[in-house]
Parts: sequence; structure tokens; C-alpha cells
Amino acid sequence: MSVANFFTLAHRHTVDVEEEEEHPDTLLFARQLRACGKKKDLKQAKRLHFQITNSGYPQNRFLWNILIETYGKCGSLEEARWTFDDLKDPNIFSWTMLVAAYAQNGHLRDAKALYNSMPDKNTISANALLTAFSKKGYLLEARELLDQIRNPSPTSYNTMISAYAQSGHMNKARSLFESTDKKDVVTWTTMIQAYAEGGNIAEAKILFDRAPKRDTIACTVMVTAYAQNGHMKEAREVFDSILIKDSKAWTAMIKAYSKAGDIASSKTLFDQMPRKDITALTSMISTYAQNGDFEQAKLLFDECEQRDSVLYAVMMRAYSQRGEVDQAKLMFDNITHKTILCWNSILTAFVKHGRFENAKDVFLDMPKRDVVSWNAMIDAYGKNRQGKEAIKLFHRMEAEGIDPDEATFVTMLEICATLASIQQGEAVYRRIRRSKYKRHTKVLNALIHMYGCCGSLIQAKEAFSRLGRPDEFSFTTLMSACSRNDHSREALEILPYMILQGVDPSSVTFLVVLSACSSAGYSPDEARGCFVAMIDDFSLLPSSEHYDCFFRFMQRAQPRLSAEMLADELAVFR
Repeated sequence: MSVANFFTLAHRHTVDVEEEEEHPDTLLFARQLRACGKKKDLKQAKRLHFQITNSGYPQNRFLWNILIETYGKCGSLEEARWTFDDLKDPNIFSWTMLVAAYAQNGHLRDAKALYNSMPDKNTISANALLTAFSKKGYLLEARELLDQIRNPSPTSYNTMISAYAQSGHMNKARSLFESTDKKDVVTWTTMIQAYAEGGNIAEAKILFDRAPKRDTIACTVMVTAYAQNGHMKEAREVFDSILIKDSKAWTAMIKAYSKAGDIASSKTLFDQMPRKDITALTSMISTYAQNGDFEQAKLLFDECEQRDSVLYAVMMRAYSQRGEVDQAKLMFDNITHKTILCWNSILTAFVKHGRFENAKDVFLDMPKRDVVSWNAMIDAYGKNRQGKEAIKLFHRMEAEGIDPDEATFVTMLEICATLASIQQGEAVYRRIRRSKYKRHTKVLNALIHMYGCCGSLIQAKEAFSRLGRPDEFSFTTLMSACSRNDHSREALEILPYMILQGVDPSSVTFLVVLSACSSAGYSPDEARGCFVAMIDDFSLLPSSEHYDCFFRFMQRAQPRLSAEMLADELAVFR
């Protein structure tokens, strides 16, 4: 059960039945205030507060608690604190709402101080603080708090396990999972999902089989995990085993077929759905668009009676994929209620197609920006060769209270690599070390690349050593760093180690290998062996870049060899 649901139950327990009968507008005000919190409409919340205080009602603790919660969701801690202080007799739920308000708005020190001063602590307030610590990546503080909770709930453990997993501490996540006897179905699903998202499908399957109870969510996680790893047969078997399939399960399987490029199976499954909600429709439209069938995507979109921001975003992305950015903009202009998702969709479309000035205009016009908005604009500056401006925008983003995510850090490290600025790269990495992304594979891969571009091979190797499970890109990036810094033979020695670790090289890996052969002093036979291995051992088809790289190597190694003879040799591999 989520913290929000706990709060809802808490509110119900604080309502006095006689008070409800005496003041029938209480629940109406409560619904209106919660709507304000959901929309983050601070002005309307203040208007309702004024109406409540001037209605002639005696102070209603139930509404005051909701007011505290609403102000917290609207980001107004001053109003939340004033409302709490105005309460004549705050109860445990009043304290919980205030702790949650400070925690959700990133004021963790104040939230912790409030929690410590609570006359009676409860699990709900502890979980709110625990969640806030976890989201910020403050794992030591989160674990310390978990250990202090008198009677932790499954939600407490689930939050901590998820925090460990998202920060790349899978061993700690698994240790906590195995040590607690308070596992519910969410605990099992959290751990299964952590392994699945980390690419460890084998361990996810072991836990899935061990789980005493599997709900639709756990099965859907496994369907997605199998599909992402190309195991379509297993994905379908799990899907078929679900007795009561909800929309998410159907949609996950439709997306699985889409990812595999099997549009026919996606369409067959879509037609079999007993009830097609807007999520399923959006998924099918996305399937058509991603697989190049724009006409079918547009036809299905036109048939939709109900359209939400996600559906509009999918269609704008479909237009963008066809290069029809102006059509995407026309659709955006005709949307009556533009959510931040709609704004981000048109912004990223402009960035993708290099329309920098249009992207800047959209960014400046946005009524509200989230981390996706900032990431897109930082990326735009980077692609427009304005790396220093991108760095300034990154600092401005943090100054406005937006926490960077994995994509932010990867983009920033790439920009620092392009600038070959070790100073800026180190500054970004210091910020990464304070986040929950410091052990994420994509971030560490970008860090290896940055160090390699800045001539710091030792630091690149250190970053590689921090990877829990290096992927193909990790090995390839380290090989490139070695080659770039005149350690080509060392770069080539990484290839057999990579294969021994069970990681297959890609076509990009072999581009690095072929480039390194010359500077490493390899003989033509050795370079030829690498080329043959790519085709015969790993079933990789050479591209024009591979042929060009091999051609240039042979020209340098055997300058007397005529172009015709080289062409004849290359023809053998075609």
C-alpha cells in the first residue's frame, strides 16, 4: 500500500461522525482540497482555506490535516507550517502530514527534526521520510532510519530494497530482502523487478519461481523482462498463465511483440482484448509508429474518441520520426489542455531535428519544467556545440530545485568529453557521487568515456572497476579509451577478457578493434583474423566502416599492395 493510501485511511480515522453530520460540506471541501493538491493549484487551495476559516465552522482537524497535506503537495511549506501551528490539538496524522510535506519538498533535515520531535511516532511518517531519503540517494540515512523504526511495515522494507536496487547495490538489496520475514507480494515484485531491470533475467526468474504468491503485477514484470531480453516464448507463457489479466498485462505483451518487430502478433492480441482502454490504444498506435506504419497509427488515432496527453505525445513523436516536425507543432498548438508531457514532446522533437531556436522558444514558453525539459535543453546546447552554455543551464537547473536524473548525468559527461574538460567532468562526477546514480552502468560508461577523451586512462580504468556487471558498451568504451591514449595493445587484450565474461562484442566493438590493430603493430594476418572472427564467430555483418577501416590498415601494413588486390581480398568477406 502506498503512503498516499495510508494517508487516505488516516484521514478517514480522524473524521468525527457527528462533525460530518453537523457540517455536510466537510467532505466536499476535502475532495476539493485533494484536487488542488493533485493539480498543485496553490491559489485555489488558499481560496478554499479562506472559505473554510470564514464559514463559521469550528476548527475542523480533519480539514486542517488535509490542508497541511495539500500545501505540502503544492510546495508551500510556509502555509503548511502555519496551518499546523494554527491547530489547537494536532494529532499523530497532523504531524505525519507536516513531516511528509517537508520530506516531499526536499527539506530532509527539517523533516527529520520534525520526525524526531513527534510526541508519538508512527510507521506512516517514518515511511514518508524513508521514501524521501531514498529518492535523494541518501542510503546511509535511510537505512539508519529503517533500523530505528520500532515496527517496520512491509512498505518500509520495500522502500529500502528499492532504494538499494536503484542505486546499484543489488547485494545489499538482496541481503535485506532475505533477512526480513515481512515480505508481501510487493516485496517479491520489487526484488524481481530490480533484477529484471538490471538485466539479470536468471535471478529474476529464480525469485519469480520462489514467490509464494504472484499477482498480476509480478507476472507483468516478468513478461516485460523476458521481452527485453528477447525471450518471447517465455514472455508469452507467463502472460498466458495470468488468470485475470488487467490492461497493464495486455499492454505489456503488446509492447513485447512490438519490441520484437512482430506487428501482426501485437494486432492479434490487441483485437483479443476484452476491453480496450486508452492505454492499450496508445500502445498499439505506438507499435505501428515505431515499426514504420504511420498510416495505421494515424488511422487508429483518428478513431479514438478519448485522447489524453500520452496519446498526443505518441502521435507527436510519430510525426517527428517521419521528419514532419511542423505537423507535430500543429498538433501541439491544437491541444486544449497542454500538460508538461505535451510540452516536452514538442521540445524533444525540435531538439532531435536540430531546430535549436525553436527548442529555445518552447523551453522559455513552458509554464512549468521538469527534469525531462531541462535534459532536452541541455542536450540541445550540447548538440549545438555550446557546451559551456549547457553547463550553465545544468547549474541553473539545480538552483531551481530540479534534481538531475541518470539522463542528465550521462548528457553532462558527454558534453564534458566533447569539451575535453577534465575539470568540468570531475565537478559533474562529484555531484554524481552524492546521488543514487553513482553506480548506474550508463553513468559509469559515460564517465569512462569522459576520462578517455580527457586523457585520464587511469581514472577511466577505476570507473570501469566500479561496474557491477559491465555490459558490451562498458568494454567497448574502455577499449576506445585505451586506444585513444596510445595503449592500443592493451585495448586489444580487453577483447578476450570481455568474451570470457560472457559479453558478446558488437559491430562497434570490432570497429575499435580494427582501428587499434595498426597502432598496436598487429600483422595483416592478425587483423584479418579479427575481421574473420567478427563474421564467423559472432555473426556480425561488416558495414562500410569496417571495410574502410580494414582497407586503411592493409594499405599502411602493405603499401605495395595495389588497390585492386585489396579489393579482391575484401571481396572474400562480402
